[in-house]
Amino acid sequence: MPGAAVRGSELYESIESFVEALKRDGGRRSSEDMARETLGLLRRIITDHRWSNAGELMELIRREGRRMTAAQPSETTVGNMVRRVLRIIREEYG
Repeated sequence: MPGAAVRGSELYESIESFVEALKRDGGRRSSEDMARETLGLLRRIITDHRWSNAGELMELIRREGRRMTAAQPSETTVGNMVRRVLRIIREEYG
């Protein structure tokens, strides 16, 4: 289920496209390409949405990260990138 913050937007379409590509292509894409695309989407999520504290931002990242990770559970790259971004947020705002 898409997060309410991204529903109906161009970003939502990008995330859906990425999720569908993960389901369809799976491990055929290189880990580096998946990491770059994941980070690009996470960057857009961070910049395109309003959040007032680190907790809200982290919840937004977690929600969309779960959605992306669920598309291809055996591919660890997406989940690793989400966790790295969450760690950076905790370090900066902690």
